[in-house]
Amino acid sequence: MEEGKVPYLCGCVLYFLLREATLPDASSRQHRAGIKDEHKNPIFMADLVYTFTGVHTEGSPGDTSRYREGKLESSVNVPFNGPSEISSYDYTVRNRYEDALNRMCEFVGWHLNTEKREWLVKACIDIIENDEGIQENDQFCLTSDGSFMSKAQIRVETYFELQPFLLGVLHYILKYRGGKNHLGVPTLEAISEKKKSKERQYAGHLGDNVSRNITVDLYEKPAVVESEPELIDQPEEIVALEPDAILEETDDEVIRGSLLRTGQVMASVLDAIPKPKIDVDGMAKALQPLVDAMDAQKHQMAEEIRKNRRQENAASEPAPAAVHEETKTTIIQQQTNVIQNGDNNVNVTNNGTINFNF
Repeated sequence: MEEGKVPYLCGCVLYFLLREATLPDASSRQHRAGIKDEHKNPIFMADLVYTFTGVHTEGSPGDTSRYREGKLESSVNVPFNGPSEISSYDYTVRNRYEDALNRMCEFVGWHLNTEKREWLVKACIDIIENDEGIQENDQFCLTSDGSFMSKAQIRVETYFELQPFLLGVLHYILKYRGGKNHLGVPTLEAISEKKKSKERQYAGHLGDNVSRNITVDLYEKPAVVESEPELIDQPEEIVALEPDAILEETDDEVIRGSLLRTGQVMASVLDAIPKPKIDVDGMAKALQPLVDAMDAQKHQMAEEIRKNRRQENAASEPAPAAVHEETKTTIIQQQTNVIQNGDNNVNVTNNGTINFNF
């Protein structure tokens, strides 16, 4: 039986130790100056509940007072034994550890005097190591990477970080000490004094049984290193052609040059993008209709050029000699004419024009 065991780790004991490490409230002079306390028990309890529920509440003075004295196990305002809250928090710690750790960091920043961090951690370790109800292989999530540590490992560990350590202790209490808050009353009586209408005052020597040197640092969230943007290789400089050179280019050269320049720009951009597997054969089939259409258009243009050239050649050929049908007259210029009359030949040379009518 755990009844009457001292020390005993439970919610009211952890709450008392946290209150002992809380920042001081405002002084009377500060109150008169309008400064309000931010660490009163209801506010403190509401923020502690926020660390495992993720929900901000107004807090309840009555429920808080009864819970911290071990007289209340759980309520709507202090759901330390709520099945859904405990199950949800256990899932968060195991699967979204960073969310749970961030909330605990907020709580520590709001309320705790971090100069007392070594005392607070050693006090908790003293209780854990001497709590007979905690087995040597029981696991605590005490490290900033979300990994677990057994009680046996805690006995020899010398380095802790405050926020992850408190997260692990709270997680263990919620998961394994739910409904057992009243068992912490003897421990409260052993380490503190309670006077009527007064806060409990610490009067123990927790941590004295931990003889090894222990270092406790504050957890600091790793800085986010922004990676420099990846530089994209610029395409090779494209030399502009002079106007005359452009006019001398053929259609195929103009088209090929344009495609080449476009391809260079696209290639430089695509180099920075993860390369998917390209279906070359499929791409070739998809582009074939476009290639066929371009070939047909190219052939049509060539045929038009051939037709124009045939018309030009036909226009440049010399006209045939003129023949007058009515008179059957043939006109011959600058020619030596031979007339044969029997055995006698007559040669007639005339630089003019001779008309013979037969």
